[in-house]
Amino acid sequence: MGQGQCYCSRNLAGTTLQEGENTDETADEIVDHLPMGQQEETSSGSSRIPIFASPAVCSSESPRDLPHAPRYTGQFVDNKAHGYGRMEYADGDVYEGEWVNDEAHGNGTYENDKQNSRYEGCWVKNQKHGRGREVWHDGAHYQGEYVEGVLNGRGVFTWADKSSYEGEFSAGDFHGEGLFTWADGRNYKGGWRVNLMHGHGSHQWPDGHCYEGQYVRGKKAGSGIFYWPDGRQVEGDWKDGVLHGNGVYITSDDDQVECSWDHGHIGENRAV
Repeated sequence: MGQGQCYCSRNLAGTTLQEGENTDETADEIVDHLPMGQQEETSSGSSRIPIFASPAVCSSESPRDLPHAPRYTGQFVDNKAHGYGRMEYADGDVYEGEWVNDEAHGNGTYENDKQNSRYEGCWVKNQKHGRGREVWHDGAHYQGEYVEGVLNGRGVFTWADKSSYEGEFSAGDFHGEGLFTWADGRNYKGGWRVNLMHGHGSHQWPDGHCYEGQYVRGKKAGSGIFYWPDGRQVEGDWKDGVLHGNGVYITSDDDQVECSWDHGHIGENRAV
């Protein structure tokens, strides 16, 4: 099992409006002054979630699948590996643990020499199945549930740069409810569907900015609220990751301005 290549862009500008701007100017420039990363779902991919790009995490490779002639030391029943034993492969890989009828079954440890990875946990019929922990040579690690060799159920995956995902997996993907934390301190907590933010969620920046609302296939869509650290907020409809439709901008003094947007561009606005 090899190490997955994970990619994530972490640009965060934290741009905010200057003090002294009046309400109308503020309303006209809401989109321009959302912090960079607020557009994370657009084609720019400025905050793309690290996704497993190789079979490392999802591989179903098992001790008996390798083509090299093995050397087994351990218990036998009816001339089959059965009980506790150690299998060494010509390429340096090693499985040590419980066997049933010539298959890894029970608790065991698998060390992949080529990829410098180590899995320790449950096996069922030569596949990682149940609870386990896997560690890669760069420090990335996963602890959680497996089903038939892939991440499935609840678990925590931590990358070498300390970004992490904690939540539900399905067939090796982020799927269900989960918390993703970027190395720069940002985090998203909410729904996921096949590695994309989907459903209701909250995206927070370390400087206090926050978006809370709906996502569809990785983009803000539906109703949502964006908050500034100084108390300002904009509440409205979103489409394809940008404001689209009607909304209300609220100043830090609780003054309200009704606004409309067309694919992120401000339209009419008036004080309430």
